[in-house]
Amino acid sequence: MARWCRGRGSLYLAAALLLAGTAGARPAQAGPVFNDYVQLESAGAGQNVTVNYNGADRTVFAGQYQAHFSGPGPWPTTGPFWTFATDIGNWTVPGASYGVTPQSTDVLNQGGSIGWLFNHLGGDQLHSNVLAAGMQLALWDLAIDGGDGLWNGDFRYTQADVLALQAAVLLDEAKHHYEKGIWLQGGPDGPSVLYRQQDCCCHDTPEPGSLFLWGFGLAALVGYRFKRQPS
Repeated sequence: MARWCRGRGSLYLAAALLLAGTAGARPAQAGPVFNDYVQLESAGAGQNVTVNYNGADRTVFAGQYQAHFSGPGPWPTTGPFWTFATDIGNWTVPGASYGVTPQSTDVLNQGGSIGWLFNHLGGDQLHSNVLAAGMQLALWDLAIDGGDGLWNGDFRYTQADVLALQAAVLLDEAKHHYEKGIWLQGGPDGPSVLYRQQDCCCHDTPEPGSLFLWGFGLAALVGYRFKRQPS
């Protein structure tokens, strides 16, 4: 009985150490690898459009913005990048800085389609006003209404023009694809925008203590299996 308890005890100890290592292998809380403020610069390709959001008509700019990281973080700047807004409730104001929190586009409504559209068609500078405005309309419809079409839901663009046609083509293309991307969630008064480059994300780095617990637990399991083998 004592031998059985000792053998089982070794197994339970090894399992506990592995679980402790797993719990400790969460992302290190040293902060993101880029500054947590984004400053929007001048607007790029696109045009003003009249959309209906939550039952009210609004005239807004639909298109691409140039932005860069700024603020008090440890890194100076990663240089300018091109972006689109994913929300329409917080208006983009060129020249203003907004606090942002990096997240995966998977947390967005239809985030996989949004990630694919932006990574493949919207992360570089666009020179077509029609493509840029149609892209923004498609992104808004995906994020707000799940891509139900421009004539339905809380977000609507009811004009039958070339922008609606462009957005419809992009929505149809996006529903067949999935890809992860980076979503910079804006602060209380700032917009949420997209960022394509993968080197801006926080990486899940196990802490040294977690690595030790993992190794010790695995060694204990190997020793337990070895003792159980018949001689």
